[in-house]
Amino acid sequence: MGYDFSEMEWEIDEANSRISIKKIPEIKILSNCTDINYYNMENGIFNKFKPEDLNLIKDQCTSQIEQVAWQSELPHAALEQANVLLAEIGKIHKWEITPLKLLDAQG
Repeated sequence: MGYDFSEMEWEIDEANSRISIKKIPEIKILSNCTDINYYNMENGIFNKFKPEDLNLIKDQCTSQIEQVAWQSELPHAALEQANVLLAEIGKIHKWEITPLKLLDAQG
């Protein structure tokens, strides 16, 4: 979970060593690699699974994982990490970045 920095819009003022963030994209789940293994999938009299059934199970699992992620501390952690990254980029290159805190911009 985090920001896709390629979706941000920046204005660079090289003369004053300043970068102004003009557009901040919404925080989003950047990757959701669910690796679901199915065990004991032998088809029997009472246990008939079709490929569509397995796809439905995987989709439901993925959806539930995403819901839990949004309700967890991950969105706040992603904000903090992005803020630290921007501060470090500015510090290393001796540039001022405004707004420095994405949290301020998101409200």
